Amino acid sequence: MAADGARTGGPIARALSLLALLAVPAAGGEIRGVVQLTAEGGARVSRGVEESVVAFQPDRRVTVEVPETPAVMATSRKQFQPQVLIVARGAEVRFPNFDPILHNVFSVSPGSQFDLGVYGRSDGASFTFERPGLVRIYCNVHRSMFAYVLVLDTPFYTRPDRSGRFRLSDLPEGPGTLILWHPRGDFDTLRVEPSAVLDDVEIEISKHTIPPHLDKFGRPYRAARDRYN
Repeated sequence: MAADGARTGGPIARALSLLALLAVPAAGGEIRGVVQLTAEGGARVSRGVEESVVAFQPDRRVTVEVPETPAVMATSRKQFQPQVLIVARGAEVRFPNFDPILHNVFSVSPGSQFDLGVYGRSDGASFTFERPGLVRIYCNVHRSMFAYVLVLDTPFYTRPDRSGRFRLSDLPEGPGTLILWHPRGDFDTLRVEPSAVLDDVEIEISKHTIPPHLDKFGRPYRAARDRYN
């Protein structure tokens, strides 16, 4: 999967010697395991693992259905909701504004650049995501507003529970790539068979909670004042 900021090394590659890949009986193929967050230096992080995404990209091409109804990422109380939205390649996403103030949703992620313009409370506008990868979403009015649309070319994905446990079921036969991501980390990948148990798969998180970014013109933000400030 081509992704803005993707990489294939990092903690996963360094921890391969610690991974236990055990064959298990599985009807239709299954991958399960535990995700563990670590900070720079290797210290374990106890919170936020449920914000991670785990996806399996089979080597064999699979059909990914695109819903006819657009997905929704709303703006409410100066936040994007949800902050992470996972969609299939080719999916349309609508960005309604539920606030009584103006917003301007935009992205400069390569291959998925868009600018929906300034609009108040309304159903908003939409954008169709044609390129797999991570799309960073911002508001040109409010620097603290940010979100992510993760565009996948596979229907096999999940998010861990609060203990980090995950399970991917009904997978096709044959090898593929396990993709791991957290909003405060980078992408990591791991080659797997669709009947494996992965013990303590690490994702390193080191990015700021609010990612540094410029406005849609490539300039620093000016202070915005409205009733929510």
